[in-house]
Amino acid sequence: MIYVYYIFAALLIFLSYRSFRGGIAYYNFFKQELSKPLSSYTPFATVIAPCKGVDEGLENNLAALFSQDYPEYEVIFVVDSGNDSAVEVIQEISFKDARNTNLVIARRSTESSQKVENLREAVMHADAGSKVFVFVDSDARPSKDWLRRAASG
Repeated sequence: MIYVYYIFAALLIFLSYRSFRGGIAYYNFFKQELSKPLSSYTPFATVIAPCKGVDEGLENNLAALFSQDYPEYEVIFVVDSGNDSAVEVIQEISFKDARNTNLVIARRSTESSQKVENLREAVMHADAGSKVFVFVDSDARPSKDWLRRAASG
């Protein structure tokens, strides 16, 4: 019976080692990808940010969308109600930055989830010249090169 224990212990050690090596390989791949130079491919982009309520740090998260290292893009904020508490923060942030921005109020969903309806409505209001669509949640704070990396993806 003790031999079965040793077999399972050896198997566990082997699988743990393989998992550890896989983690190191992923880390090295991730490091290598981040060290690549940024792409010069920068077509007009649309950033869509669905919002609902005021998340912690919402103002800073939304402000980060306006400080992207990207030549031309628009930001579309979408909510499901004009009474949403995020609307005031969105209007304040949009007023501070003269960049192309839009606030869309989506209609009530009847056939899908409200978030899907919000995203669909935002896409309908995007600039016709947009070649890249990027979606970001309001609780995320993207780095300055986030949009360029997403567009070159």
